[in-house]
Amino acid sequence: MRRPLNIGVSLIGGRHQYLHIVPVVAALSRKPGVGVTIFVLSQEEQTHAEAMLASFDAAPCTFVIMEISRWMRALTARLMGISHPKLPALLQWARAMRRCDAILTSERTTTVLKSLPGACPALIHIPHGAGDRAKGFEKRIKCFDLVIVAGPKDKRRMIDAGVVRPDNCLVSGYIKLAAVQKRATLSPPRLFDNDRKTILYNAHFAPALSSWDACASALIKAVKQDGRYNLIVAPHVRMFENEPLHSASRSALEQLAEKDRVIIDLGSERCSDMTYTNAADLYIGDVSSQVYEFAAHPRPCIFINAHHQDWENDPDYAMWRFGAVIEGVDDIIAAIDRSFATFSDFEDIQRQAILDAFNGAPDNAPEIAADQILDFMHHQAG
Repeated sequence: MRRPLNIGVSLIGGRHQYLHIVPVVAALSRKPGVGVTIFVLSQEEQTHAEAMLASFDAAPCTFVIMEISRWMRALTARLMGISHPKLPALLQWARAMRRCDAILTSERTTTVLKSLPGACPALIHIPHGAGDRAKGFEKRIKCFDLVIVAGPKDKRRMIDAGVVRPDNCLVSGYIKLAAVQKRATLSPPRLFDNDRKTILYNAHFAPALSSWDACASALIKAVKQDGRYNLIVAPHVRMFENEPLHSASRSALEQLAEKDRVIIDLGSERCSDMTYTNAADLYIGDVSSQVYEFAAHPRPCIFINAHHQDWENDPDYAMWRFGAVIEGVDDIIAAIDRSFATFSDFEDIQRQAILDAFNGAPDNAPEIAADQILDFMHHQAG
């Protein structure tokens, strides 16, 4: 008889990552002979994770709040210049975490556990998102013993980047999409009390890649003045994560909202739970992986090349084949009108890309990933 397994979960990457991993944790918790210990940074994160686990019918899990001593925070700030709580928490709680039989995570800072003295259990990684940026295929992935990706596209790129082997990288389907579909009603939420088409503007947070600084204000102004479309402005949740709730810049943006015309959302749950990608009729963005979530049900897209990238043969911009690419927003209304009119030129491209990115988008992707993890662990144990 096999002894019970204790799977540790490093849930420290932020709430926007939860839907990529919590559904798998729920599936694991229901398996016989499996215990789950979830490591979080705060009581608030535990409360949020518990609510999500309950929505996926999870069995009871053990939570550990990784409280950080003042001396550890000061030491890491002094020696490494790092004050963010993730690394100090991992260093202080490494011994407890490494008592687990394996550690599952959706982020990569947890790989520091492999570099510390002493034995480390297997590290298992489920990336958060299925986008095209090279950062998604970076060298820390080599530290993981098992990587579970959404589709063949990511597996190919990770193998090509030399960060996984064919035998330690498995394909599950897109966990977040399967989880959202399981919880969703039959139709998207009605965000506007009118019949106008809805535009989603979803800018990335990294200044070197994002269209936000150059284009956000002009885009909002143009769509409002045109008056024929609803607009949702929902940049990546990290865009304003360090901005005080009542700062002047945040308040100025939020004041641009208009009832039944314009939603300005700078970081609510809806920015990452697919509410907006499901509800919109057209997507405007730059390099955010959320475009893949939008294109799971193909619709028109526009991409803003605000930094004038030579993108056409660059795999980091593969998603820009989903629609028109523009250099700025001076003629954004005309671009929107053209995108609706010419969508048939891109529909099959989107469908084929989603098959490749999401492996056909199986609705049981979390259960597939949970079984893959247990098969791996049992094989490790012999």
